[in-house]
Amino acid sequence: MRRSLMFLVVAACLSTGAIARAEDEAPPSGGSVFKQTDALLDASSKTRPMMLSFFLGIPYGYYYGCGYYYASTGCGFPIGVGARFDIPIIPNGFLPMLNDSFEIEFGADIDLALGGGGVALGLTPMVGARWNFFLIPKLAVYPKIDIGLGIYPGAYYPVRFYVNGLVGVVYQITDKISLRGEVGYYNIRGGIGINF
Repeated sequence: MRRSLMFLVVAACLSTGAIARAEDEAPPSGGSVFKQTDALLDASSKTRPMMLSFFLGIPYGYYYGCGYYYASTGCGFPIGVGARFDIPIIPNGFLPMLNDSFEIEFGADIDLALGGGGVALGLTPMVGARWNFFLIPKLAVYPKIDIGLGIYPGAYYPVRFYVNGLVGVVYQITDKISLRGEVGYYNIRGGIGINF
């Protein structure tokens, strides 16, 4: 299932890039779409805005409220909300020949499992590291890792260490608003980002 989700994210990234490219101006004759200003091969110095993001998603895997962790509630339908505050700490990234950046995100996720014998709730404050690659002027893709401490009242293990590897996409629809999507080891989610 996780491989299928990864395939879907990659396919979505590629198709979003094709749509965005069709909307933007064509590159100069004989040029690559990646050589445009603000695209992947634009190695000029950049400034990056901070971003506040809000997510809605589906946590999956072992922890979202089925049996082992929430014996009192049984299985339920999982839903999660989250928020992240993103700070660019290396705005020009690690690779001088590419348009990349390295950013730190702080935030929390709240996961609910509804059904079975009740409601299971989990809160996970976390910090994450995100490495962005700006493929075309409005589209970036990234790998990311989140580390946090999950708090699950009523679970057999009510507090546990949390590590989630993710891949994601950011599509900038205006100067201030971006759409975000992520799929990771524990969840799949979409959201909106506000630049400032």
